[in-house]
Amino acid sequence: KCRTYSQEREQFGVPIGTFQRVQDVVIDMDITLEQGLTWLLDLTNRFDNDTLDRESAAKVKIECSRRASDHLTMAMEICGGVASLDEFGLIRHHRDLFVCRVGEGSNFALKGFATRPLMPDITLQ
Repeated sequence: KCRTYSQEREQFGVPIGTFQRVQDVVIDMDITLEQGLTWLLDLTNRFDNDTLDRESAAKVKIECSRRASDHLTMAMEICGGVASLDEFGLIRHHRDLFVCRVGEGSNFALKGFATRPLMPDITLQ
């Protein structure tokens, strides 16, 4: 949505996607999205092979929800005020992401769980 909008929205007579900073944001989003997908595919393969540990699953959930939040913020910044309109669709993702980060298991709780193998001599509260 952000990529399409940046090619359609004009400022100073040209699409905002022609501005280097907008291009930087779009490529940064694409790179981190590809990294997250690669990590997620690795974990799904490990799950299929019954070699996935709970800590790795917690880590990927924490990081993917963090990246999704960052992507959403960057997309909303590129799209400007139109991003806050229900019809545009990004604000709905903002609400859904809050549920993902908190309702599906708080990232803070998951961090405590994922830390256990890294600090086996410490009893986590």
